[in-house]
Amino acid sequence: MTAGLVLAAAAAVAFVVTRPADQAAPAAVPAVASAVVPAHLERAEGVRRAGLTLPPGAEVAAGDVLETQARGSAVIAMPDGSAAKLGALARLRLASASPSAVELELERGAVVVEATHRDARTFVVRSGHIAVHVVGTRFQVAQRGRGTEVQVAQGLVRVEAPHGSVVEVAAGEAVWIAGDGSAVRRGVLSPAQSAALVVSPPPLVQASGGARGSPTQERLARVLRQDAEDEAVARREARPPVKAAAAESPPSAGPAAPATDEGEWAPMPSAPAPQPPPADATTVEWSTPEGTPWEGPPPVAEPEPVGTAQGAPVTVEAIPTDVEGIFLKRAERALRRGSCERYLLGLSELALDRGRAELAGRSRILRARCYDAKLRPELAEPEYRRYLEDFPAGPYASEARAALTDQ
Repeated sequence: MTAGLVLAAAAAVAFVVTRPADQAAPAAVPAVASAVVPAHLERAEGVRRAGLTLPPGAEVAAGDVLETQARGSAVIAMPDGSAAKLGALARLRLASASPSAVELELERGAVVVEATHRDARTFVVRSGHIAVHVVGTRFQVAQRGRGTEVQVAQGLVRVEAPHGSVVEVAAGEAVWIAGDGSAVRRGVLSPAQSAALVVSPPPLVQASGGARGSPTQERLARVLRQDAEDEAVARREARPPVKAAAAESPPSAGPAAPATDEGEWAPMPSAPAPQPPPADATTVEWSTPEGTPWEGPPPVAEPEPVGTAQGAPVTVEAIPTDVEGIFLKRAERALRRGSCERYLLGLSELALDRGRAELAGRSRILRARCYDAKLRPELAEPEYRRYLEDFPAGPYASEARAALTDQ
């Protein structure tokens, strides 16, 4: 589909009014134009429209299809004051972009949205058969694992899935819905996952090039302990409160009032009026229990290689037992979850350990991937170049060259 800027021509209409000759002409009133700022690229790097690279400040309009390269990113400022951030390898179509209605169609990748609250305004993000309706919130929509993932940092969104099912996702929650609506997965975001959902990320801490050599295991262990504590806090906050058993009391005519934390009896709250679901809504069957920490969409089963005999031995990757190996494993998992920032300093120290080339190479490439995931190509590029300098024939050399070629 050919996309381009839509130029609007303003038509001036003159009215002629007659008045008596002795009546003075009214004082001229200066015309005030209600300027509407069109949608435009607030930030742009490696963004294309119809095969042409767009610079920052370029205007975009309804019907435009924007694509980002492997190292690309973009922030789109909408006419209604909202903003949308495209990550790498994303494809987004602006179905409509006006002060009263914004509709985005995500065809590939992920988009983070900061939507402002305004009355009589609609903001919808579509991904496949999923529609996310927004009112004043910050969230992300991503196509992952043959479905659509929705993460909400602030506010509330309403997700319309196939077959008429409707799911409300509140702040700190995430859902994944299969493309055909056959499965729905939900979970609770960790503080790091929620903090990652920003259109303008804070500056990442870049390690100084001071001390060289092997990092201290105590420093790596502190990061691992803090990570484990954050996960434990997230699980405790997500766990539903335990209802204490009420003491035996004589039967009463009505229901007993609930007890407060101090042991005193509080007035029985009035039950809210039940809200009927939409006429076309169906019951959502969750595949995960309420309060589950969010770990992303379910893994996609890889097809069995042709010619593999049934019952053949399967090679299982060994679980590391040393601090450095565990640190790398946790860093890789944090990268998948979007919370790799706290591992950057430890990875920089591991990357300088020339005595263990495999460990140093993995650490260097993980730093580059983390900066890429955080839309910081200016920090990722030196990491890829340093990897090629240290390991020109390493296992990640092709990845590093491809990333630098996409510049």
